[in-house]
Amino acid sequence: MREKKSKGYGGGFVPRKHWGQHFLVDSHIVQKILRACDLKPYDKVLEIGPGSGVLTKEIARRVEQVIAIEKDPILCSRLRGDLSTPNTTIIEADFLKYDFERLPKPLKVIGNLPYYISTPILVRLLEHHENFTEGFFTLQWEFGKRLVAGISTKDYSALSCLVQFYAEPEFLFKIKKTCFRPVPKIDSCFMKLQFLPDCRFEVKDRTFFFNLIREAFQQRRKKILNSLCGSAAKETIQDVLASLKISTEKRAGDLTLKNYADIANALLQKLNNQ
Repeated sequence: MREKKSKGYGGGFVPRKHWGQHFLVDSHIVQKILRACDLKPYDKVLEIGPGSGVLTKEIARRVEQVIAIEKDPILCSRLRGDLSTPNTTIIEADFLKYDFERLPKPLKVIGNLPYYISTPILVRLLEHHENFTEGFFTLQWEFGKRLVAGISTKDYSALSCLVQFYAEPEFLFKIKKTCFRPVPKIDSCFMKLQFLPDCRFEVKDRTFFFNLIREAFQQRRKKILNSLCGSAAKETIQDVLASLKISTEKRAGDLTLKNYADIANALLQKLNNQ
């Protein structure tokens, strides 16, 4: 039988719409998330945006340490009162600005990510991937599809490439929008990111590599020969593609992550030799 839902917040607290606050209130889904995270007694967990603490208190019962970063001062005050266990630390801070060097390593990361900052949060985690082993995230359904998307699909994007360069994304299950209060406009999904100990491919200059990918997808309908002309002369791009046996007829969504790595490395070498 499905467990009864509870509000998960109260006392006159009004969720802040501009911060994308939607609290998980379905205890059945809470337990499903906990099983998916496969928490161990020795785990140290970083929770992003604990909200009302419904998940936080359950995590704390299962692991060695929980560090929860919450931006909302009202929620932080409530969490400190409700979660008095010695293995739980509540930090009032903006996750995007918090110094990771102050955290223990390695960490599992768990979070219900607001849609409007899902991308910058994931980018920051990926850029510091060596600090983390696994990430488990509640994301909006359409956003989650982009993380696991493969080539030649409409959801395949620069974000897909970024995530798959640093991690192995896995779709775990869907979460109906009615499991949250206030109810969001669309359904969510729960996803796992297995952070890679090293990057998937050797890239000589990551900034150049990711700029190249972004440039290609910004003009995804153009042929790759034309969409990459901002990085080098058309003749240079053509020479590089020919050397790699990549058709100039392909478009951004037709190239694999390995294709982009090869193009970036070869193009950088060619530019440095000119």
